Amino acid sequence: TKVTVSGTVSGSNKLMYKVKATNDGLKVGAKPVGYTQFTSGSTEIVAATGTPISVVEVNTAGRIVSTGSVLSVAGA
Repeated sequence: TKVTVSGTVSGSNKLMYKVKATNDGLKVGAKPVGYTQFTSGSTEIVAATGTPISVVEVNTAGRIVSTGSVLSVAGA
């Protein structure tokens, strides 16, 4: 599965993801735990169909500036 984030990542911010996670409890300004950096549209993420994937954008300090989520469609 490849996740493509709409819009652009601000400045030198990075995108990170976590499989089998929702955005419940994530807050702007917090540091995400257990997330992996990825490149929108090109990083292969292993997840079965219907598995939630949480996506966050973090700033250079590693703090969340925005969040999103998606359900995986295997092989997509």
